[in-house]
Amino acid sequence: MTFTLDARVAAVLAAAFERSGPPPVLPAGDVASRRVALDAMLGYFNNEAQPVAGKVDISDHRVLTPDGATLLARW
Repeated sequence: MTFTLDARVAAVLAAAFERSGPPPVLPAGDVASRRVALDAMLGYFNNEAQPVAGKVDISDHRVLTPDGATLLARW
């Protein structure tokens, strides 16, 4: 199967790479550094790379995991 990246997605990624460079390659297990890098990336994609949404409906749901934990799922 051939993978084709949507041109609009490619443009957003190209702008992000031009602005910040490619994402850093971090060692496995370096959770703190990965969180910092991910927060910066998500901040850009959520707040700058796309227009601000108009009216947004949000609903919260609870998902029970096999080990008994409850996770918040937001739609």
